[in-house]
Amino acid sequence: MFSQQAKITDSSIGVRRSYAGLFLLGCFATLLLLCSLLWVSYQETEKRATLTARNTVEILEAHLNATFRRLQADLEGVAVSVPREAMDAAGIPSFRARLDRELAMHARQFPEILGYRIVDRNGSVLYTSQPDLPRSTAKGRSHFEELKNDPGKGLVFSEVAMGRISGRPLLFVAFPILDGKGQFLGMVTAPVQVDYFQQLFDAVDLGENAAITLRRTDNARLVLRRPMRPDAVNRAVQDNPMHDRILAGDKEGVISFVAHLDKMERIYAYRRVGDYPFYVAAGVASHDYLGAWRSTAVISLLACAGIMLALGIIMWRYGKLEDKEQKLARDLQKSEATYRSLLEAAPFPVVVADLDGAIIKYVNQRAVQWLHAEPDQLIGHSVRDLYPDPASRDRVVALLKEQGDVRDAEVELRQLDGDRRWAILSMELIDFDGEPCTFAAFSDISERKAAEMAMREANEQLQLQLGEIQRLQAALQEQAIRDSLTGLFNRRYLDETLEREVARSRREGSPLSLVLMDIDHFKRINDTYGHHAGDLALKAVADLLLSDVRAEDVVCRYGGEEFLILLPGMPVASAIERAEGWCRLIAGASLDHDGVELRLTASFGVAAYPEHARIPDQLTQCADRALYQAKREGRNRVAVQQPQVVA
Repeated sequence: MFSQQAKITDSSIGVRRSYAGLFLLGCFATLLLLCSLLWVSYQETEKRATLTARNTVEILEAHLNATFRRLQADLEGVAVSVPREAMDAAGIPSFRARLDRELAMHARQFPEILGYRIVDRNGSVLYTSQPDLPRSTAKGRSHFEELKNDPGKGLVFSEVAMGRISGRPLLFVAFPILDGKGQFLGMVTAPVQVDYFQQLFDAVDLGENAAITLRRTDNARLVLRRPMRPDAVNRAVQDNPMHDRILAGDKEGVISFVAHLDKMERIYAYRRVGDYPFYVAAGVASHDYLGAWRSTAVISLLACAGIMLALGIIMWRYGKLEDKEQKLARDLQKSEATYRSLLEAAPFPVVVADLDGAIIKYVNQRAVQWLHAEPDQLIGHSVRDLYPDPASRDRVVALLKEQGDVRDAEVELRQLDGDRRWAILSMELIDFDGEPCTFAAFSDISERKAAEMAMREANEQLQLQLGEIQRLQAALQEQAIRDSLTGLFNRRYLDETLEREVARSRREGSPLSLVLMDIDHFKRINDTYGHHAGDLALKAVADLLLSDVRAEDVVCRYGGEEFLILLPGMPVASAIERAEGWCRLIAGASLDHDGVELRLTASFGVAAYPEHARIPDQLTQCADRALYQAKREGRNRVAVQQPQVVA
């Protein structure tokens, strides 16, 4: 462009030196060139205004999105952690001090809110981070009624309302508290101070007539505006082309139009605030960003008029315009240099790569250091070389094309020295040197991933240890109630079971029988053949008994060579028949001990509830007396006491 300008100027001078007849042609050519420069300058000025508005909106959206995300996560955490008993009137005194304290702790993390409140299903404030202030009711508030009518909505935002206590404009954010069946128990809510965001908007300088707005995406109502217009808050915008684009599904964009509110023409950049029902817009007024350009245009036109008076004045004015164009170019280069400086100063690695060819176009110094490389080892090479699994990069790019951006994706990257590191990656589509490219920023999370893996392994080891402990506890419990030699229940288990079964028989009116058995002449076996033969006899008798009992019967080693069989639900006559059957079973069995055949007999005593006794100790005593009666009568038999009236 500048060389073209020089050629036209030289041509104009040549024409002037040649003959005066071409003077008008030179003037026309100069005027044409001047108009061309003014048009280019106008376009560059408009581009700078657009870029300024877009950058401002991106910064504001990032701040608002981060605030809402942190607040949402905290509200959800509070809603899940609230004990459901605390939502009942009876539980409030028990939980008030603790929950008020916890809410105050959460509220201290957010300077933009006035506090936390937990509200019941009737709109009454049960708990608050500001217990010293009056407790207003949420009944009638839009966010409360919306959640009460449809608790499945999750996070909701109210319209802008004046605080009943603070008198400040507030935006209530609320999350439902549900019971196990998904029924509405109440909500946890936090009033966000609109003044906090007003200060954020006021800190942005876009010109005297600039406008910054925050509106709802669902109903187009105004939440906040700079400059302030209290009369327009909560008022829906009508016939607004920017809002129409939001409704059509645009997440961000740039549009120029005249605002209905103040009849001012502006270039607006707009952007949805994450997944929340808001969008933020920043408008640079044409009166502001074209002010200097219009002044330049007027001066240039006056200069063109001066051309008609003198070619020298024309050339002088043309030189001034050329200087201004060069200044615009320098400003643009300075803006680009500033942008690159910001990327170089970023505290995280940045890589810009061609979208389709995956060729690296730019890396900042952080990326060079993190990848253990030199810039010439990266620029012009494929970004897929940085991925141990190139398909993972293709998946991220596919997600980027589908969604428009990628946030916090965990990927494994490879440094040029071969080391593999985990990183959390965010990616966006940008225009770089006139080509569609991917802008990727990432940070190292290898230590976190290693800690997670170590934690996972520790948890697995802990689960194994817990399983072993549970197995050992079960084994110890089993050993505590089992006789180690015979595997039968021991005396301790019998005492607990007999007490329980007697109580059940008393409650249900069902019979209960006991059979106490003693191996005849057991001492003779030990003395003659040794204790090993005695142990063999005890095991054999235990196996015979276990083979001929019901599932509900309890067979115990009562002590030494004595066994006790508890027969729930069995009357005394049936118990006598069972005992006689066991007596015959034992007498008919034989044992082989080192080639010696051993034969056993046993004596049995039978007692029953309620015929003989109604108390566990008395019941075992009756069975014991019956057993000794069987021994006195010659052993190898069954004896039972005659029924008697017992207390």
